[in-house]
Amino acid sequence: MTRTNYWAALSISNTNVALNINPFNLMERWGFYREKFACTLFDGRDSVAWSFQLRTRSPVAAGYSVVHQRPGGPDISDIAVPPYIDFTKTNEQVFGFYGLPRTPYSSVTNTLTRGSGDTNGYQGYLDVVEGASVTGEFTNVALIPFTRDTNGVPTSLQVEINLAAQTNNWPNSVLRYDATNNVAPYAFGTNPPVNLPVRAILLKGAGLYSGFDPRAVHIVVPEANTNVTRLFLTNDNYRPVYLHRRKEFNDGSYFNIAKAGDEEFWRLGLTFSQCNVYFETAGLTIQGGLRTDGGRDQQGMPTFEHENNPGGLDFIADRVMWLEDYRVQQ
Repeated sequence: MTRTNYWAALSISNTNVALNINPFNLMERWGFYREKFACTLFDGRDSVAWSFQLRTRSPVAAGYSVVHQRPGGPDISDIAVPPYIDFTKTNEQVFGFYGLPRTPYSSVTNTLTRGSGDTNGYQGYLDVVEGASVTGEFTNVALIPFTRDTNGVPTSLQVEINLAAQTNNWPNSVLRYDATNNVAPYAFGTNPPVNLPVRAILLKGAGLYSGFDPRAVHIVVPEANTNVTRLFLTNDNYRPVYLHRRKEFNDGSYFNIAKAGDEEFWRLGLTFSQCNVYFETAGLTIQGGLRTDGGRDQQGMPTFEHENNPGGLDFIADRVMWLEDYRVQQ
């Protein structure tokens, strides 16, 4: 199996005209999602037919490996990354792809900031996709002990998600797993089973071979689940996967991401909303990216590469949203 470059293939085989692309907006990068709204502009005397397009796109799927969302969040200037977005900058927010013409991102996104109708305080827009139009339940999941007491009895659990396994019961869909359990039943010789908190997620990667299920997997840790605070990555992974951790408010705690062995490459998109993130991933390359509004720290920061083949990530990753005017005759 080879690591293909979706962007290079599209730039050769398609044109902006054929795809109705706005060449001045780097977020599109040869793909976007839109909804057109017809209206009439009126100046008190004359009127003219017009159209506006509401557009959305995941910045990670669009190739921006790090997105700094909120003022006061992490400083990303010390991360060696390819094209990235830093909403704290006033004049220039989109960095990279300098050979293309571009409209300042603030001109189309910063209408949604605190004090102008939006209450989340973000520069731009950040929200998680509630669900894809065609989605199936990811079922290759097991609960295993995470911590034990002095007698060896489990006291908490971790969710083991096997990305290398096939999921045949949901054809033609992206797959989703919600880590919603604060506690889960677990039997270790007692009857009935006792409830134990789920505190960690273990992702077992789909290595570089052709047999794994190619469909994207969306993993959501909702704000109601306050126990899950750690993510472990084992094996290399070439399957598209996106994890979103949402909290009700930022309490200053960190979500920890660590390698479980000598992993070198992970295809992974991450969004942390109202949540800080801590990396223990020295020597790891992440193809995909990180989007965060919280703090960041590390014992070992990964190397980020932009996503070369967004595929199903476009359907599951959280997006930015902007409005463009686009006149059509009516």
